[in-house]
Amino acid sequence: MEQIGFAMAVSLKKQWLAGALALVVPVVALSPLPGWCADTAGMQGWHEIVPWGLGGAALALACLIPLLLRLRRRTTELRRELEANRRLGKELRTGREQYRELVEQANIIILRLQLDGTILFCNEYAQSFFGYPRDELIGRNLIGTIVPEIDSDGNDMRARIRVVLTTREHYYNENENIRKNGERVWVGWSNKPLCTAQGEVRELLCVGQDITERRRLEQLVMQQQKLEGIGLLAGGIAHDFNNMLTPIYGYAEMIAMRSEPDDTSTHYASLILEAADKSKDLIRQLLTFSRKQALSFQRHDLNEIITNFMNILRRTIRESIEIRTMLSEAPCPVRADWIQIEQVLINLAVNAQDATNGTGLITIETGSLILDDEYCQLHPGASPGEYAMLAFSDCGSGMDDETLSHIFEPFYTTKPSGSGTGLGLSTVYGIVKQHNGYIDVQSTVGHGSVFRIYLPLHTSEAVPTSCTAAPCPVAGIHAATVLLVEDNRMVMELVKELLEGHGHVVYAADTPEAAIAIARDKGRSINLLVSDVVMPQMNGPELRECLAEFIPGLKVLYMSGYANNVIVHGGALEEISFIAKPFTTEAFMKRMSQVLAGGRQ
Repeated sequence: MEQIGFAMAVSLKKQWLAGALALVVPVVALSPLPGWCADTAGMQGWHEIVPWGLGGAALALACLIPLLLRLRRRTTELRRELEANRRLGKELRTGREQYRELVEQANIIILRLQLDGTILFCNEYAQSFFGYPRDELIGRNLIGTIVPEIDSDGNDMRARIRVVLTTREHYYNENENIRKNGERVWVGWSNKPLCTAQGEVRELLCVGQDITERRRLEQLVMQQQKLEGIGLLAGGIAHDFNNMLTPIYGYAEMIAMRSEPDDTSTHYASLILEAADKSKDLIRQLLTFSRKQALSFQRHDLNEIITNFMNILRRTIRESIEIRTMLSEAPCPVRADWIQIEQVLINLAVNAQDATNGTGLITIETGSLILDDEYCQLHPGASPGEYAMLAFSDCGSGMDDETLSHIFEPFYTTKPSGSGTGLGLSTVYGIVKQHNGYIDVQSTVGHGSVFRIYLPLHTSEAVPTSCTAAPCPVAGIHAATVLLVEDNRMVMELVKELLEGHGHVVYAADTPEAAIAIARDKGRSINLLVSDVVMPQMNGPELRECLAEFIPGLKVLYMSGYANNVIVHGGALEEISFIAKPFTTEAFMKRMSQVLAGGRQ
């Protein structure tokens, strides 16, 4: 731009000089030179030439007027062009800055690669996503840096990346990537070749989006569908096996009846019948998994089933493992088959015992809660509604992701050959599904496992199912004024009823905007903010910042169904009180009481 301005300025000066020369040259040409050279004594000559010289000058000026007008117009045009070019340069600089800011701040991964895979450019999101500073990415090959040479399934990623780098058209692919800390993540890449003016590909533009959560949900859906297919197959096989067991039982009993008690045939017949009994038990478990087993549904309190079964459970599990119960104080009514729920307990207990070496601890917990849409979207197979929760946790060896993906499949087992049938957890899965429930498993190698079973609450006037009458878990907490912010209506109504049942004053809002309006009106009378984390308009921490302007020191308890949400685990809420959905009423009141009492804030 400076060169353009300098050139226009030089052009302007040249045109002024040309105009000045055009003005002087005619005057000199028309004026008589002797007259200009006369001495002071020759004034006669001067008077003679003055009229002629002035006339010539007037004639020259008359000729120059159009030129001067054109010069003036051109000068104005050049000034306008100069100003337009200055504005254009400023707009170009602003555009470049905005474009760079857009690329750097975009919530997607942007890379520019050479055709051999060398990284030429990476935006700020790519650096934070993969955990590398810019200087550790630029100049390095993406293979071995952000793409593993071999993925988790044993595929050679080098061959796949070579296909992407050699393509000459827009190409989309999904592959496993690796962060600096070794964590495996999935990214969907949109790859576009960048060509020269001659049409030759010189570089590759790669735009990536994190699809790890989507892949996880897809795998869960596929697992559900696979289990459904296995269930149908198991039901058919069990039916055929029952048909074959019938003559085995019959003929073995006939042999036993027609033989003498001490005869060898009688002994053989008893062995056949014993094997048939074991086969019959396996068939029963297969039918349970496939949901073909006839159940007797009645209304029971889940707490009562567990309490009555504890003696049997303790005698079944070895003495070195402690069994601890944390049952809700309020009833948890469910419509269930009592015997099948006991079967669930014994199967989970045996599974925990086998996963525990030496001493250990099994914890059984119950409670009432709501599964909202947010939770169900993250857990395929779950349906929104009110549930009784049965949580069964152990401190055993835990399971890796590969094992977790197969634990509910019939006959799948990690135990040595002959140590188990592989039907224990598949039977649990079938019983839960036959009760229209949902089962969720969380496990880490070396840190044990947690099985959470959700059975629909069976509401009835005969036994109160509301947990709001339970006493406050922490004594000495006075009634508080609570601002409740939750965009899910079912959760908001439950928490509001729960808090009011404990004597607290509750102002409920379904949007952050409504919460701010309530806070402005009620002001310092509000003692506690109970807020969802992920909401429209703004998230929970942002809402708290807004409220802190006119309610300083406001305590807060966050709720969220996104256990892996970046807002929670990315550092913003690490030192803030938080409770994960779904939660039991007892757990919620205990956490809230801790916050009001001055717990971690």
